[in-house]
Amino acid sequence: MDQRPTKNKWGILISDGKPNDYNRDVGKYGIQDIKQALRELNERQIHSYALAIKPAKNRKLGRC
Repeated sequence: MDQRPTKNKWGILISDGKPNDYNRDVGKYGIQDIKQALRELNERQIHSYALAIKPAKNRKLGRC
């Protein structure tokens, strides 16, 4: 992305809401990894949007 001559750059982070770090530890290390990734995007002047998706227990819309 650094090589692209565009004015606005965006990175989208999609998560299941349970971040894991590299060695599969769930919890604070996974959260710290996500925060670090967002900090790095910010340092490179890349806008970010983080989205956590969790499966619904009662799906009202069904599958499309």
